Amino acid sequence: MLIYLYVSYEYSYDSYHTKGRRICRLVLEDQRREGTFFGAASIAMGPILKMNYPEVQQVTQLSSHPAFVSNGMGAAFQENNVLYVSPNFFAVFSYQFVKGDPAKALSKPSSAVLTEAASRKYFGTADLIGKSLRLNGEDIAQVTGVIQDMPANSHFRSDILISEVNMPDTALAGKGSAYANLWNAFPGETYLLFPAGYDPDQFQPKLKAFMDENASKLTNEHDSHFQLLLEPLKNIYLHGKYTFLDSGNSNNVYIFSFVAVFILIIACINFINLTTARAGERAKETGIRKIIGSSRIQLIKLFWGESALLGFFAFFTACGLCAAFIPLFNEVCGKTISRGLFEHASNVEILFLLSLLLGLTAGIYPAIMLSSFKPINVLKGRLHSSENGSRLRQVLVVLQFTISITLIVGILVIYLQLDYMRNQPLGFKKDQMLVIDFGRDTSAQRHIEAIKQEMKGIPHVLSAATSSGVPNSGFEPVGYKIQNSLGTMEDVSLAMYMIDNDFLSQFHMDLLAGRGFSKDFPGPFLILNETAVKKLGYASPADIIDKPISGEGGHGRVIGVVRDFHFRSLREQIEPLLFGRFSRANRYLTLNIASANASSTIAAIGTKWRQLVPGIPFTYFFLDEAIDKQYRAEISLGNLFLYFGVVAILIASLGLLGLSLFNVTQRTKEIAVRKTLGAEVTNIIVLLTRDHLRLVLISFIIASPLAWLLMTKWLRGFAYRIEIPWWTFSLAAGIALTIAMLTIFYQTVKAACTNPVIGLRAE
Repeated sequence: MLIYLYVSYEYSYDSYHTKGRRICRLVLEDQRREGTFFGAASIAMGPILKMNYPEVQQVTQLSSHPAFVSNGMGAAFQENNVLYVSPNFFAVFSYQFVKGDPAKALSKPSSAVLTEAASRKYFGTADLIGKSLRLNGEDIAQVTGVIQDMPANSHFRSDILISEVNMPDTALAGKGSAYANLWNAFPGETYLLFPAGYDPDQFQPKLKAFMDENASKLTNEHDSHFQLLLEPLKNIYLHGKYTFLDSGNSNNVYIFSFVAVFILIIACINFINLTTARAGERAKETGIRKIIGSSRIQLIKLFWGESALLGFFAFFTACGLCAAFIPLFNEVCGKTISRGLFEHASNVEILFLLSLLLGLTAGIYPAIMLSSFKPINVLKGRLHSSENGSRLRQVLVVLQFTISITLIVGILVIYLQLDYMRNQPLGFKKDQMLVIDFGRDTSAQRHIEAIKQEMKGIPHVLSAATSSGVPNSGFEPVGYKIQNSLGTMEDVSLAMYMIDNDFLSQFHMDLLAGRGFSKDFPGPFLILNETAVKKLGYASPADIIDKPISGEGGHGRVIGVVRDFHFRSLREQIEPLLFGRFSRANRYLTLNIASANASSTIAAIGTKWRQLVPGIPFTYFFLDEAIDKQYRAEISLGNLFLYFGVVAILIASLGLLGLSLFNVTQRTKEIAVRKTLGAEVTNIIVLLTRDHLRLVLISFIIASPLAWLLMTKWLRGFAYRIEIPWWTFSLAAGIALTIAMLTIFYQTVKAACTNPVIGLRAE
């Protein structure tokens, strides 16, 4: 039930939009770097597509920006995702309006639509239509509507939407000049709305022709190295090539789906083993029922109905447990997967039918076997297990422990990879870095050097630097022409950070050649990383020094090469990177603080910040904690895998218990005879456990290559990953053997120590 809630929630993203099946996002692929995608299409692309292709009914764009927002009278709040959207946003996406008219709410520039949460936050319960919001202390937006809070299962979410009319409809009459300078402006996401019943796949060839025709406008070259692709809205969260505000991991969904199926298979196997192990207790009942006239079909219906009834009772028991565990489950997942099992009636119906189906499926073999007993043999005590039945039970136990060992290996590999990512040297200093986010506020930017000096005067603040982003966040993709080793200007796609003169030294980034930025050299200089230098064909970092570079941020010369560092997650390869110097683009002030008296130092920094920048809240985070949050999905996966793996292993142990119980029951007289003839208790224990341990070893032989294949495939999702160590398989085998021994120990010792006289009297 819990895994079903998780999987159904992940697949529910963006499903609430009534036109969702008709919406696609434009994605730009940079073919110079295979597998590099950008969700941002240029401003010109969407409107010109609508102008030239009648199957494009609507084009809407959105762009996310941080901002400090206030109602003009109280304190400002930091909003990380203020969405600037096209006026027709609500004609494409579906949101429930509480106040205002969706057709007119965004018709004027700088109109604002708030969610209910934001309306309470900024205006309380007052009538807010016509009220104004201040953004970053300057921009004024007028509130024209209120919508219900955006659902959590959205690939983009915001509490504030601002209308930005940056593409006037009057320019749509023939490749208008209004778009001539907008081919290289990439503000955010572009979405297309197609007619009902239209297959967007039919539009893909037209996108290729469109890019071929307009290549020179995008790259100033005849042949474009960019390709436009369509992503259906329903695929963006789990299967999107480019991640925007929120993205999921389809591999995790598949893994948990398999785990759920494995648990159900193990449970069914376990039920079959336990039922058949206790078959002797119902043998006489079956014999007597047949003697008094019951047919085999009637007996099958009886036993099958009992299995279905068990499934019925199991469903209601599971409902109670599920309701109790959902709060903890949400906490482990890191988000609210469900507010309750009965939140959606369809979930309950599906799970109820599944429970009955499982009960009926698991009951087929026991019903057939129990109904097959011959009355005369049963009443004469000639009930023996068939060789086929014994083999089936052994096969089922092997299958159970194969699944269990595979899960154990999976748990170990996930935790090893997570530990590797957390402790891998990243190439820069991340500890004790306090990052203040001032959201590109102009008042802070104008005085940022003075603010830095004031902050450095606080005891235990060791250094300060400003930048447009910090490692693992805030970089922007840009295109530049750089002179390569052949002497020609080569197009290179890079990630870019804008930094100040102190950034490299503060983060302990090593220069391999040249120098860093300095106030003594204020010219248009740029710094590259090792990967960019290698891409351009230079044998040594020193060879690229003083080579020309030009692009979106202007032109200049390369003055330094920094050693490669992981500025993105360890899931990604290190890519070409450029450092520029432009203080008006900076958003973060990073302070390196001493570990001693950290709490008092933070308090002093907060006090000083409020004095220096009174209109901007003191919003900060620690860099190492932010980097750890990148791996939240893997942390949740590891925890969930552990919990569900333990459940699967425990259920598998019950299956082995059933087989052990069956074997002991069948061999009661044999054990008694052996003891009568002088066998020791230890000999009996070895005799009874040998076959079970053999089954676990067979399971290990099957599970090892299976687990290796599955986890190798999972690890391919990380550019930097561990090699699966051999000892994970040995440890998994040891855990499985230990569990098996603990499971059968009591029954085995009990049988070995039983008085042989009791055994010889056995029926």
